[in-house]
Amino acid sequence: MLNTAVCLADGRTDIIAIPSFLVIVEPASCSKDEWQELCVLVHALDDHDMKVLLAQPSQHRKKLPSYNVIKTPARLDATFLKFLMLSRRAKVARQRAIHQKTERRMLRLMYMLRQLETYQPLRVQGVAQELMASDRCCAS
Repeated sequence: MLNTAVCLADGRTDIIAIPSFLVIVEPASCSKDEWQELCVLVHALDDHDMKVLLAQPSQHRKKLPSYNVIKTPARLDATFLKFLMLSRRAKVARQRAIHQKTERRMLRLMYMLRQLETYQPLRVQGVAQELMASDRCCAS
């Protein structure tokens, strides 16, 4: 079960107030000024994780940043929205795993630097254990 909530925005400030990863916009229902304000807002947010799904292609001249726009599907239905949510969840999990792995490596390197600063000898076997590598990998 996906933990989601659908929020209807009454104005452009609601887009800022409610953290979201997907904003669905119907460009035909926006006046020229409203569309321009939305474009300025999305440019100002500069949030690559927030995506804008246009219900249909926009007829307005001013465009949204390409990194924020999801290509309008041939059929916009619940299956497509589930796909977007599941792919977003998978991306967040991948990014979290990469961050944790990098953090562990940094801690190991800090430990080895501390040993070097206190003039303690570093042996190949100890370095290999800290980096979770084989002795042969660190010896060359």
